[in-house]
Amino acid sequence: MSELQLLSNGSYHVMVTTSGHGGSSWEGLAVTRWCAEATLDSGGTRCYVSDHAAPANGPFRAARSPLPTETSGHDFRGGRAIVWRRDEDIEMRSELAVSMDDAVELRRVVLTNLCERRLTLNATSYAEIVLSPPAADSTHPAFSKLFVETEVDPALQAILATRRPSTPSDPTPWLFHTVLVSGSAAGALSFETDRMRFIGRGRNLGNPQALDEGATLSGTAGPVLDAVAAIRVPFVLDVGASITIDWLTGVASAREACVALAHKFRNTGAAKQILEQAGAYRRNVLRTLSTSDADALLFQRMAASLVYATAELRANAGVIE
Repeated sequence: MSELQLLSNGSYHVMVTTSGHGGSSWEGLAVTRWCAEATLDSGGTRCYVSDHAAPANGPFRAARSPLPTETSGHDFRGGRAIVWRRDEDIEMRSELAVSMDDAVELRRVVLTNLCERRLTLNATSYAEIVLSPPAADSTHPAFSKLFVETEVDPALQAILATRRPSTPSDPTPWLFHTVLVSGSAAGALSFETDRMRFIGRGRNLGNPQALDEGATLSGTAGPVLDAVAAIRVPFVLDVGASITIDWLTGVASAREACVALAHKFRNTGAAKQILEQAGAYRRNVLRTLSTSDADALLFQRMAASLVYATAELRANAGVIE
């Protein structure tokens, strides 16, 4: 059974698996989509990294695979989730945390070139946009997807998305997804908000057409039938060099507030502050509940049994009947 890390600031919540995948929610709304798939862990927000100079290696994610290896691991203690992995001669480390004061999550990916050649790589984020109550999305997913509308803001270097109301009482939240790069020179960003264009016909998230050699992100936006947020960062890594890529996702109740939030976290040092303050809310909750760190880790392991449909702790049929 997969482990989980639960991150929160009290109103914005992120769930992370040992593969670095996960989903987010805010004030009763699912922000991004995630499905409980314990065997393959194939759903949820993720980051792809591909080396097209050596296409035989195929694409690989900046997170560990669902199957444990000697070169992958995770640390789910404290107020952030850390996942690391080494594929061929590229070392990847992901850190995920939630802002203490705002409805914003950070996914920091650090890649290091350990091989003897210069690498030309692409890093691509991916998340399916929901912005509705989880029950409504899971009960009628095709209908729910029809109301999400996206736009690409080149000046802000971000994807914006909102949900058009299906009834007068529906909320109209706004989401932003943006990226910051440091440590190495990066090329021009590209964007995608259409899931079909990203994955392709007959493909899946383990083998999307957007990761094919020579494939590009189309920049499609608007009232797409199935909305995603994907941003690609092309970059070059010299021998021994590293690059830090910070993907930021946040949500607000209005467009103006969402854009202001994106501007705030595009400032230098904002991502660093999220990581420095990570865990403050967790410590406050444990102090209020008079709960130890050891108990918190036990509760965290129990949470996986609630989220995943596992028979490990299920009573026998007679008891259930």
